[in-house]
Amino acid sequence: QEALELVAARVTVQGVVEKGNPVSAAQGPGSGARRAAAPYSWRGVYAGGQGFIDTPVYRRSELAAGARLEGPAIVEEAASTTVLLAQDRLEVVPTGELIIGIGQEET
Repeated sequence: QEALELVAARVTVQGVVEKGNPVSAAQGPGSGARRAAAPYSWRGVYAGGQGFIDTPVYRRSELAAGARLEGPAIVEEAASTTVLLAQDRLEVVPTGELIIGIGQEET
């Protein structure tokens, strides 16, 4: 008899979310208002032929519903990093999702 070691597991969850039902994690001071978020730092990001560009860095947890950003920008959270290139746009909707418009696309 040998010990069994579980190295990785994958879980998939499905559920129904009512459209327009705000998620509490997306709420914060000024929630629902279109407001500018403040970066917590700036970082030099390499942009090909443009060299390094001084880029604002935002904490995802501080982006309340209604927050809007224009690229270039970086949004950091524990499990991921979102990179907005020049001309990209981001909006946090009431359900807490990040809606991103790429380049010339409309959001």
